[in-house]
Amino acid sequence: KRIYVRERKGNTLYGLHIHDIGNDSNDYDRNSYIYADSALLYVNHEKNQIQLKLTKSLLLVNEKNGTKSPIEIGELDPVLFNFDITERRTQKPSSMTNNEIRAHLKSHPHIHPLFRAAFQHTITSRQSFSLSCLAFALIGVPLGMTSRRRESSTGFALSMAIGMGYFLFHIFAAQTKDASTTSFILFWMPNVLALILSLYLFRKARYK
Repeated sequence: KRIYVRERKGNTLYGLHIHDIGNDSNDYDRNSYIYADSALLYVNHEKNQIQLKLTKSLLLVNEKNGTKSPIEIGELDPVLFNFDITERRTQKPSSMTNNEIRAHLKSHPHIHPLFRAAFQHTITSRQSFSLSCLAFALIGVPLGMTSRRRESSTGFALSMAIGMGYFLFHIFAAQTKDASTTSFILFWMPNVLALILSLYLFRKARYK
């Protein structure tokens, strides 16, 4: 179901639209539609149900021949929606903190390896990205120390290449199907290479 409400005052909903959009098996085809001027809302936690008492409602159903037939039903009591408060939506690692990810992996030891890798990659990627500003700064300082105009274009091209290379490492690391040592190295390799390059550029700038 997909529900739209124009306004809510207390437990009363106004301008209620209920679309039956189906599920994955029918490509979310809209099977029926209900409109009500108002609806009284009640949540039954014991039965895990949302109950709606509709007033001045209209039902639009799909016939077998493809036509839509409107049916004026006036009051409809109750319209029930079952739910389970113990269930949670699939959690995405991008919406969780590092501590939440660690707790989630600990509480789900038998999680599929692909999902486990995605969660662990998120932590490693965040840790690596947190040092990217320092890595880029170490490279940018020696590049900015020279004031020669003929080297400005070279420094710009080098900066673009370094930035693209940095993120390409992360892209390749995220494509790995498990949280192996290879993916860990790929996530951290850009920072290591940036440190080595910055040392080289500082040394080069020092002797100019």
